[in-house]
Formats: sequence, structure tokens, C-alpha cells
Amino acid sequence: MADIQPGDNIFLIKKRAIESAILESRGFVDTVSIDRKLPDTVVINVRESKLLAYVEYEGSYYVLNRKCEILSKGDAASVAGHIAITGIQPLAPRVGEQLALGEAEGAKKDYLADVMEMMMEKDIYSQVQWIDVSNVSSLKFCYRGNITVDLGKNEALGRKFDMLESILADLAENDKGTINLVKLGEGHFIPEQ
Repeated sequence: MADIQPGDNIFLIKKRAIESAILESRGFVDTVSIDRKLPDTVVINVRESKLLAYVEYEGSYYVLNRKCEILSKGDAASVAGHIAITGIQPLAPRVGEQLALGEAEGAKKDYLADVMEMMMEKDIYSQVQWIDVSNVSSLKFCYRGNITVDLGKNEALGRKFDMLESILADLAENDKGTINLVKLGEGHFIPEQ
């Protein structure tokens, strides 16, 4: 894919063009970087995309990475252990392409991608069962199967996830309820009655 041949001058390779070509091939490549190691070596670092979440469409399941790219198609058994995405209606999904939604749902896809990015960054994605994007002003997800997190609008997600981490640190494993992060700068755990 890099089209670098033995004997090529390493100073004449076009690093950005090669990185772009590899990324555009999509598939399971999340990030790529190319470095020169003198005197005669080119190092290509590739980070694979993580199969993170899935959407259902007409009885099939489409697995997404954090950028909302569709990486595979399968059945219910093949998506076990991944995050279920609800509240969106895909438009003719195809493996190797971005998840397509209707014009009115563009904000939902952006918000979903931002949330999945934060889940990866904070390393909490493995504890998330589902994400509900039906209301873009109140995205919710289920953490550990017993806590619903209401993020509110797509704003200051870094601060909201920092607050989520501090609230979760004070909770026991079996606490049930909702963590409300709708208001900026405020976070509350509301126990289930």
C-alpha cells in the first residue's frame, strides 16, 4: 500500500501522501505515521481500528470504529461484546464506508463519534453496553449495566467525562441509578429507588 520499493531514496518518499493513501484504504487502519530511520530504513507505524459499536439495519449488524466507519457486517452473535447503538437510522450501510444517516441526523453521527472517541480516550468503552442517540440534546449510555449516563448536549465532553470519572470513583460496583451531566460544570448521581 505504501508503494515503497527496496532501493528507493528514503528522502524522496512522500510521507503525507503515503499516510493518506493508507488511511483512505479504510479497512482496519485507525492511524498511520511514517518515519525515516537513517541510513536506509522507513518505519511505518499503524494502529488498527477497534471494533467498538454496532448498528442494526434490516436484520444485519454493522460494526463501527470510533470514527463511525463500518468495518464489518455480521449476525447477532458476531457483535456480542460490542456497544449497541440505538436512536439512528442508517442509510444503506456498506462495509468500508462511513456510516450514512439522513440530513436531519448529521448532528447525531458527529455526537456519537465524539462520545466514542472520549470512551476510547478514557478507556471505559469495554464497560458500556449501549448508546442511545435518539435525542441529540440528551445522549445517554449504559455503563456496567447498572448506571445510565445522561450527557446532555454535545459540549465540553472532555470536562463531562472527567466529571464522570470522578463520580464513578465514588460509587460501588453494585450502585444503580443515573449520572446526570446535562449542566456544564455539574454532575450528579441519582440512585435508583
